[in-house]
Amino acid sequence: MKLRRKQAQATVDINSRLKDMEGLQNLKEAYNGNNSMGDPEEVQENILETSRAITVLQTMSALYEAEINTIVQNMGGTSL
Repeated sequence: MKLRRKQAQATVDINSRLKDMEGLQNLKEAYNGNNSMGDPEEVQENILETSRAITVLQTMSALYEAEINTIVQNMGGTSL
């Protein structure tokens, strides 16, 4: 059950970061259209960091899923 909670939290975090990414991409587009609003390169750095965080979270979620599947298989197919 603990792994399922971790996986569920990872999914929530992934979705949150994906929304952040969308906002950052919109901000970068706005900055590209009007440089006086801000520096698009700064936003690009944030986009790269957010992308890295999403990748880490997706990897953790996949690891949790693999662990869950291994446990279920070893228990004879009983669901957690």
